[in-house]
Amino acid sequence: MDNKYGLGSTKVATEHHETHHKTPALHARNCKFCGSAHLVLSPTMHDHHCADCDSWQNDIPQGYSTGRCTGI
Repeated sequence: MDNKYGLGSTKVATEHHETHHKTPALHARNCKFCGSAHLVLSPTMHDHHCADCDSWQNDIPQGYSTGRCTGI
């Protein structure tokens, strides 16, 4: 057995590569709430903000902490 999961080493290498080297998801080009195309990127928040309806798009990378409260 090649490893503790019983998978061949090629399979393990492929799974590891796909897990750690995924292509980044493309961000929406229109607002989720009003459909406007006026999205402004906030580099510090890693999120887009709609200039028309004043809504955050919440398209930040998973696991990234913004410090924003998403609700109670």
